[in-house]
Amino acid sequence: MKNRSELSKPYRPNESFTYDVFLSHSSADKDMVREVAERLRADGIRVWFDAWEIGLGDSIMSKIEAALDSSRVLLLFMSQNAFGSDWALLESQTFRFRDPLNKHRRFIPVRLDDTPPPGSLAQFLYADWRGSAQQESYRSLLDACRPKHVSSTAMAKPRPGSQSNAISLGNTGPVCSLAISPDGMHVVTGSADGTVRVWDISSGRCVQVFEGHSMQVKCVRWSSDAKSIASGSCDNTVNVWDVASNRCITTIDAQAGEILSVEWSNASGHILVACSDRTVRVIDINSGQCLHLMSGHTGEVNCSVWSRDERLVVSGSCDGTIRIWEVADNRCVLVLSGHEADVWSVALSNDGSQVVSGSRDRTVRVWDIKTGKCLHVLKGHLDEVTTVAAVATDGYMISGSVDQTIRKWDLTSGICSQLVHAGSAGICCVAENRLNTTILAGDCDSMVRVVNCLAGKVVSTIGGHTKAISSV
Repeated sequence: MKNRSELSKPYRPNESFTYDVFLSHSSADKDMVREVAERLRADGIRVWFDAWEIGLGDSIMSKIEAALDSSRVLLLFMSQNAFGSDWALLESQTFRFRDPLNKHRRFIPVRLDDTPPPGSLAQFLYADWRGSAQQESYRSLLDACRPKHVSSTAMAKPRPGSQSNAISLGNTGPVCSLAISPDGMHVVTGSADGTVRVWDISSGRCVQVFEGHSMQVKCVRWSSDAKSIASGSCDNTVNVWDVASNRCITTIDAQAGEILSVEWSNASGHILVACSDRTVRVIDINSGQCLHLMSGHTGEVNCSVWSRDERLVVSGSCDGTIRIWEVADNRCVLVLSGHEADVWSVALSNDGSQVVSGSRDRTVRVWDIKTGKCLHVLKGHLDEVTTVAAVATDGYMISGSVDQTIRKWDLTSGICSQLVHAGSAGICCVAENRLNTTILAGDCDSMVRVVNCLAGKVVSTIGGHTKAISSV
C-alpha cells in the first residue's frame, strides 16, 4: 500500500491517465455497476471495472492499486451494501482523489439506494442513480468522466439543418460509426461529439459537416443512391440528411430510446433501426411511422441488418443472443445462442448464407442463417470485438476490437488470414471499399485509420484535426 505522501503526489500536465474512470463498488452491487460501466464504455469512456480487468491468478490488490494510480476519475457507488463490510476498503480508495493537490482528478459519489451517505461523504454532491433520476444523472456523469476537450456540455447544440461557411473540422470524440459511399470516394462518420461528417478518402479532407443531434451519433449509413445519409443518435432520433443541400430533411423520434444502429432498405423509403428499448423497428421515412416492430430481446439491441431480399432481419443484443426475424409478421424464427456476453455487431456474408457476430466475449462467431448452427468460433482478439463487416472477397469477413487490431477471417476454414495493428486506440467500426483495396477503421481517438489491404498496414489517417474550410 502506498503511503500518504505518494498518494498526494500532484499531477503533472505531461502525464496521462490510462483510464478515464475507476469504478469503486461493493461486490453485491456488481450487476448494477456493470450496467453503468457498459454504458460509459459504449460512450467512449475508458473504464476500469474489476470484472473486466482482474483474471485468474492476478493479485487483486496490486491490480487495484495500479488502476487507481492510472485513473483520472473515481466513481464511488454508495449503497447499503457498500456501507457494510466493504466500506473501509472502498473509502480508502477515495483518498488520492479527494486530496486537493490532485487538481486534475475527480471524486464522484453515485447513490444507488436510499441509504444516507455517512458523514465523510455528506459534503459531496452525488450523482443520483435511483429510479427515474438515472437518465438525467447520466448526462452529467458522462460529462464528468470525459476529458475536458470532449465534454458534451461544452459542445454547441446547433438547430437541425444549420449550415456554416467556416466549420471547425475534426471529430472531438470517438468515431462510433462509419460508412463508405457507394462510389468508394467518401466516408461518412458519426461521432460521440454529436456530429455527422463526410470526408474525402484520398485527401483526408472533411467536405461536409451535419449538425443537429444533441448527443453522440451511434450509427450512419448512405442511401443506395448516395443522395441521403441516415444517422441515429443517443438523443433518441434518426436524422435524414440531404447531401446536396447539406441540410436535415427529416427528423424521426422512434419513441424507442437510443438509436444504436440504422440500415436503409433497398428502395430507400424505409429504414431499419435497432433500439435501446430492446426492439428492432422498420420505419417509413416519409411518415415517420413504425411499420414493423420486432420484440423479444431481453437486452438493448445493439445492431440489426437486412437479409439480401429484406424478408429477414438479423439482430444482436446485450442479452448475448442473435435473433433472426421474419419481417412480414414480426416473428422471431431463430435464436442463435452461444456468445457469453453482449453482441455488439452482426453482418451477413456476401452470399447471405452466414451470419457473423462480434461480442464482448472477445470472439467472432459464424452461424448458418437457415439452421442457426454455429459453424465457427473465431478466437484471436485479446479484447472485446466491437465490429464485424463484410468484404468484397467472397468467404471472408473483417472484425475490429478494443485490442486495437483488425482481423480478416476465412469463413470456410475459420483461420485469421490477416492481422493489422491499427493504432493506439480501440477500434469502434470498420468497413472495406468494394475494390477490396482499403479498410477504414474508426477509433476511440476520434480518428479514421486508412488501411491498405495489400500491405496490411495503416497508410494514413482521417480526422483528428481542427482545420477550417471556407465552404461546404
